[in-house]
Amino acid sequence: MNLAVAEGRTERIAAAYEFLAALYQDAPAAHLALFTVPGEKSHWLLSGDLSAIAERAVDLSETCDTYFSIGLHSARPTKGRGLASGVRAIPGFWIEIDIAHPCHASASLPRGLEDVHSLLGAFPYPPSWIVHSGHGVHAWWLFPEPWTFDSE
Repeated sequence: MNLAVAEGRTERIAAAYEFLAALYQDAPAAHLALFTVPGEKSHWLLSGDLSAIAERAVDLSETCDTYFSIGLHSARPTKGRGLASGVRAIPGFWIEIDIAHPCHASASLPRGLEDVHSLLGAFPYPPSWIVHSGHGVHAWWLFPEPWTFDSE
């Protein structure tokens, strides 16, 4: 299910849950941030309740742009989105590729999705997912299970 085209609240929650489950179903219990703009506020939730995260993400997206922290944190930071040193697990590798658009300052960006797919084709392994993010894409190379870190 595509979250961007899901029509009703229930469908959007189901799509968000499906997406989050594919990333974190087998992850250790940890903290995941939903980050909203404007206001730059972090909303921390426990990764063990993906339904609650999906519902909160959909609710927040009704009034602001909503993003999530890809790395799961071992402890909830007291402020902000957390630091790399606090990440306990990641579901895979990812890259964001912006596409040329007036909202991006750089003029040396791929001109469209065809250029992005050509660029990704130069990688030795195809991505597991390609997610269109509006004015760019996120390419994901997912691990069979989340990679858990024993230390910083």
